Amino acid sequence: MTKMEEQGAIALDLLRAYGFAIDALHERRIVRTKNIVGDYAETLFARAFDWDLSSNSNNAFDATDGVKTYQVKSRRLSPTNRSCELGGMPSDELLAFDTLAAVIFEADFSVLYAALVPVPVLTGLRTSRETRPRFVFRRSVLDVPGVEDVTHRLRSAQMTF
Repeated sequence: MTKMEEQGAIALDLLRAYGFAIDALHERRIVRTKNIVGDYAETLFARAFDWDLSSNSNNAFDATDGVKTYQVKSRRLSPTNRSCELGGMPSDELLAFDTLAAVIFEADFSVLYAALVPVPVLTGLRTSRETRPRFVFRRSVLDVPGVEDVTHRLRSAQMTF
């Protein structure tokens, strides 16, 4: 076998392992779509707080506790990308949830830090870039008044899967 064929075989083995892992996560109802990081974050918050997840087609919010609604955003850091910017943030007039549930994962999916950020606090923390709001979830956000640090709660929930 040539070196190129060997690398191709290794790549195929890795892709197969990835496929098996994705299938197993779907079977266990840990993920629901192809957005593995986002789905895992939603499932983790729902388990940690006993929230009900909304349907995948609901763009307004991801979960509810029966009183408040929550939009879950996450980011998985990697050795090549340490950005903590959370994507897909709606403009202020389109915010249709009460609280942002945010989590930053390490590359191995362990919870680095997590928080609940009420919308009035969130709007004060966001910045704009080329007309779209953005939110960079740095660890310092955990010290902002009104933000609830839920890191330990999410880490505990990780141990229940």
